[in-house]
Amino acid sequence: MGGGMGGGGVRADLAAAAAVAVLAGCAAGEALNWLVVLRAPAYKAAKAEVERLKRKAEAEVRKQAKAEEGKEKDKGKGGGKGGKGKAALAALQEQIKEAELKLAPYTLTSTLISTMSSFGMVFMLNPHMTGVVVARLPFEPPSFLRGITHRGLEGEDYRECSHAFIFTLSVLCFQTLVQKFAGVKPANPMEQMSQKKYV
Repeated sequence: MGGGMGGGGVRADLAAAAAVAVLAGCAAGEALNWLVVLRAPAYKAAKAEVERLKRKAEAEVRKQAKAEEGKEKDKGKGGGKGGKGKAALAALQEQIKEAELKLAPYTLTSTLISTMSSFGMVFMLNPHMTGVVVARLPFEPPSFLRGITHRGLEGEDYRECSHAFIFTLSVLCFQTLVQKFAGVKPANPMEQMSQKKYV
């Protein structure tokens, strides 16, 4: 078979096929994601509201920072404004949480679509690649990675790489790249967690 190295050799052609399959799955998933979730007026409105409130909170943080600088220069003024500023910021934070709750179902649906599409191709090709060496690593991976790199392979040559590792790397790389290229990346849970800095 073309691209292979014999019956027991490294099947680099299958490694390439795995990467291409994941890329195709990611692209199809983002197209479906846009059709089902990201172009919906309700999603756009919810996302815009979250972004508006976050900008407002950031402006309030900057305003309070300037007020603190003013107090350093003139300690006899502005004694009662700090409490009002903190109360306003706390109120904004509550509004952000409520707005993110409205956005959460759309974000969850978007994430599920992206994940399922990325792994759809994997499951289709998996029966044809189980037990096949698709690459050879230039080093022996640490023991905690062998469950992925050597998954489904026989023997103890841990430099031999299975399709599972290629699939995992491809999903991590291509999903982010496709989302960035398409400009349709949904809200990231880490970005939502970063809002705790406003509290």
